[in-house]
Amino acid sequence: RSRLARVLDVIIRPDVTYVSVKVSSIVSQLTTIDHDGDPGAGGTARFAHESEERLAALFDFYGIAWEYEPVEFVLEWDATGRPAAAFRPDFYLPEHKMFVELTTLRQELVTRKHAKLRRLEELYPEVRVRLLHRRDYANLVLKERLAVASAGPPGGSARSA
Repeated sequence: RSRLARVLDVIIRPDVTYVSVKVSSIVSQLTTIDHDGDPGAGGTARFAHESEERLAALFDFYGIAWEYEPVEFVLEWDATGRPAAAFRPDFYLPEHKMFVELTTLRQELVTRKHAKLRRLEELYPEVRVRLLHRRDYANLVLKERLAVASAGPPGGSARSA
């Protein structure tokens, strides 16, 4: 199994709450993968960021079923009982009964996202959400690129330099 598949296996484990991965400067040179949308929805997913699109393509590549932003969790209500703040995780992995939230934001914005996740855990303790930071995402993409490169050209075998 590829290293990326092993990393994804760790991410979905219920006993794992944080995954940290080092990434080299090559990440800025990577290209994106086109993705036609959520296969489970019968239509085209409209991703908020290209990193979400790329992660969806990685899920597809490894045969991991996913849904894009299927649920919004209310985190706060105003005085009249209407939702005042909410959180919509990027992906739901139905076979693993967990959500994945991808963030490629600057640290000061990530801090707010962490606060929302803590609030979600308080209100909905049964909901499993794994947060992937920019470095986690970049490492997954790098590992995927290395796996594709090591496979060699179609119909041939991989060669080492």
